[in-house]
Amino acid sequence: ITCVATGVTTIFMGYLWWYLLKMVKGAIRYQSTSGTLTNTPLWIPQTLMLIGAACFFLQLVATTLKTYRAIETGEEFI
Repeated sequence: ITCVATGVTTIFMGYLWWYLLKMVKGAIRYQSTSGTLTNTPLWIPQTLMLIGAACFFLQLVATTLKTYRAIETGEEFI
C-alpha cells in the first residue's frame, strides 16, 4: 500500500505544480496585482509558492523511487 500511496501522491503533486506554473504565467501575462494599497504583483508570492511546491515534488519523487527500490531489493521501508 505504501508504494501506491507514494506514487499517487507524487502524481498529484506533479499536477499541482503544473497548475501553479500556469497560474504564475497567467499572473505575469495579465500583470495581475493584489487589491491592497501596495499593488504587489501577484507573480511574486505565487513564484515562492511554486518554488516550495517544486521542492516538495522533488522530495516526493525521491521517496517514491526509494520505496520502489526497497520493494525490488526486499529491504524494509516505512
